[in-house]
Amino acid sequence: LGVLGGSLADGTSVVQWSDTGSRDQAWHVTTQSDGTRIITDRSSGRALGIREASTAINSDAVQWLDNGSNDQRWRLVQTGSYVKIQNVRSGLVLGVRAGSSADGAQVVQWSDTGSLDQQWSIVAAN
Repeated sequence: LGVLGGSLADGTSVVQWSDTGSRDQAWHVTTQSDGTRIITDRSSGRALGIREASTAINSDAVQWLDNGSNDQRWRLVQTGSYVKIQNVRSGLVLGVRAGSSADGAQVVQWSDTGSLDQQWSIVAAN
């Protein structure tokens, strides 16, 4: 996961990108008392959320200043050696639009289909 153009601005799209080691590709996962997670971009300090707190399929993942909304809360669901990232508000999981493998492809929420674009690796950052 990365922030489009490494932007620091609220509302910027979250996209997939080959690992470049840039700070916008490093995220901090904080566990809340209820077990949900806040996923915060290391570069911007903004929380991973869904545009306009939408519950609709195919809604864009964006970064936004943490406002306590459930669209910025996540469950990490283990599936083998990967995790699914499930939005608390919508119950949908993060995937890549149209299953694309291209750099810059938009990350969106979608029904859990078990497809590879919905399976994520969490790797320790420096």
